[in-house]
This record gives sequence, structure tokens and C-alpha cells, in this order.
Amino acid sequence: QEILSRTQCGSTLEQSATPNNHIQVSFIKRHGLSSQGYQIKVSAEQLNEVLEDQTQRISLVSPDGKVVIDGRLNSDVEYQEIETSEMFIKPESGVYQLTIGSNNYPIIVALDDNKRWLTLESKLNDPHVVVTPPKVIDNCPDTNVSWQWFDENYDMLGFKVPIKSLETTVPTENPSATKAKHLSASVEMFEYQGAIEIQYVQRVAVTF
Repeated sequence: QEILSRTQCGSTLEQSATPNNHIQVSFIKRHGLSSQGYQIKVSAEQLNEVLEDQTQRISLVSPDGKVVIDGRLNSDVEYQEIETSEMFIKPESGVYQLTIGSNNYPIIVALDDNKRWLTLESKLNDPHVVVTPPKVIDNCPDTNVSWQWFDENYDMLGFKVPIKSLETTVPTENPSATKAKHLSASVEMFEYQGAIEIQYVQRVAVTF
């Protein structure tokens, strides 16, 4: 926390090589009746034009040496995601090794999910979500709190809708007017380790 507060939330930390993509590593905790568990996701968005068509291997190894993500980044795709399947045991805190092509980026991950950032409460059949956002380290971005609608395959529909109060009624309408099957509220917290963005997410699934 001290390092993050002194380095513009980690963004001024130096790395041996800067990746060609904007890389985000997300650690997601899900609450809810339908899905309880964890997931790790790596997303890559192209920053600059790649001249030759090429793919790069990308992998993420946990502190205990397990390969949790292993995939390929394609240069002809502007945005791509690689994620683990649902995990029922909390991922370890510690130093993860992210490898992109021939470059290795150690990232420090601190998973403290003893505090719930979101709680679903049903008040006289009037479901509410209560938000208890985490304290943000100095110089880090504010948390994002939002609703997200998904189809039956859990692909997101439309855009995230911000939640602006600490207690809010569960919406019954989907703003994008498409057939949504699932609704989630999520709190996202961000920090940086050089050019790599680390995101911690807690998400609660709501019956929709």
C-alpha cells in the first residue's frame, strides 16, 4: 500500500519491457445463489499497430507454481479475454508471474475478501443491494460500482450502468431492451504495476 501510494497507484513503477497491449489482470469473487466462487481473467487491448501478423503466448502462474492461464494473443484482434473456469478455492495472494511472449512481469497480488463490498438484502420482497466499498489507496482511481446485464451465455449486454448510492433497489428493466437472463452488481477496484493493470472485483448475482 505504501509503494502504491508513492508511485501514482503503481503506474510509475518501471518494468524491463512495456507490453504492446494494455493488459488487465482481474481477480473476481462471485456471491449469489447461482454462482459462488472465483475467477481470474486476463484481457488485452491493442495499443499500437502491429505490422506483421503474429501471435504471442500469454500465461499466468500462481505463487505456488500452478499455471492458471495459458493462451495466445493474436495481433489481428483488437480486444481479447482469456479466463479460468470457475474456481471454488480462493486464489492465493503473493507474486504471480505473467509472461507475454519472451517477457516476464512479476505482479504482486493481495486478495483480502474478508470484507464483502456488496450484499443483497430482501426487504419485504423489495430486493436491495447494499454497497460497502473498499477504502481506496491514495492516488488510486475510485472504485467502479455498477449493474451489468448478461444473456444466457453470460455475455454482457449493452453497457454497465453506474450505481450511485450505497443502497439501491434492484432494477426490473434492462436499459438496452434486449432479452437479459442474468443481472449482477459489481464493485471494481484498480491498481497498477507499471503498465499492467490489476483489478479486484466482487460481484453479486441477482435474480432477474
